[in-house]
Amino acid sequence: MGTQETEVDPLTELEAAVGIDAGPDPDRVDRLYQRWEQQPWSALSIDLSVDKATWRRIPAQVRSEMEAAICELGGGDVTVTRLLTPLIDHAPRESWRMYLATQFSDEAKHAVFFRRYTNEVFAGREPDPQRAELIDFVESAYSTEFEPWLREAVLAVRAEPDNVEMWYRASAIYHLITEGVLGVTVLRLGQALSGNRRMCPGLADGVAGVFRDESRHIGFGRAAAVEGLATGYGAAIADSYRLGVAMAARVMVGPAREQQDLDNPRWREQRGQVKRARLQDAFQRAADQADKLELPISRQELEQAWSIARDEAFRDYRSQWSKPHTADTT
Repeated sequence: MGTQETEVDPLTELEAAVGIDAGPDPDRVDRLYQRWEQQPWSALSIDLSVDKATWRRIPAQVRSEMEAAICELGGGDVTVTRLLTPLIDHAPRESWRMYLATQFSDEAKHAVFFRRYTNEVFAGREPDPQRAELIDFVESAYSTEFEPWLREAVLAVRAEPDNVEMWYRASAIYHLITEGVLGVTVLRLGQALSGNRRMCPGLADGVAGVFRDESRHIGFGRAAAVEGLATGYGAAIADSYRLGVAMAARVMVGPAREQQDLDNPRWREQRGQVKRARLQDAFQRAADQADKLELPISRQELEQAWSIARDEAFRDYRSQWSKPHTADTT
């Protein structure tokens, strides 16, 4: 299967997903649903034969980065598929419930694609629907660091279904942080790593499809946040967002996952530069999103929350692996 609408950059489309500075718009979510119907793709139809044939020709350090990125993306998708139903069941608007049902389908599709890639390309196995259940992305930093907190937030929605504030808190964590900060940052990495279509056309097609889905998910989260800000839930959304930014910094460092040692000093320095740039990109995205949404939280507060969590994760990495993280300059 070829990438649909290849002339459109998925990242550009994501950034244009919703006009977040236009105030509440009851029709915005309906338009996102319409986009879902117009942008179908199949996780099972993407051809991975070229990716499998070229996998061992990719330099080891690049393969390591690809495996880590797919682990994070797959781990995140498995987690959010498990935890989306309370937000669907108790969404403040009926049209939101209809839209969120499409997102549930999307997340399952993403998990299937990344499980396929892990099995068929990384492990070199033949397609086997039963084997997919064996891949649970257990090394994902998102699964170990972020999932427990997200689970607590969404289960609070289920426990207090009439508490609208709880819903907005959980939605901020789920859509604005998981999707709008972590998901986009790692997807950009996946996009970069699959940039050579001669080597990884299957990954390029899959990431393009995921990007288009995420543009709708983030569009919904931003639209919901605008509605929440207009109806008195701004402080709750900002509080969840600040905590989420700190958790995102920890996930981006991933202290529980050891980084592959590189013998070449130039490669080590280059990897450090790339990882530092990725951390900065994630924070910049979080801060810019807060500014555009006009959340009642300052950039300084967000930067402080991010820096404290990042540096703590660096210390935890050094303690566990007896060496500094490649992005750590302290």
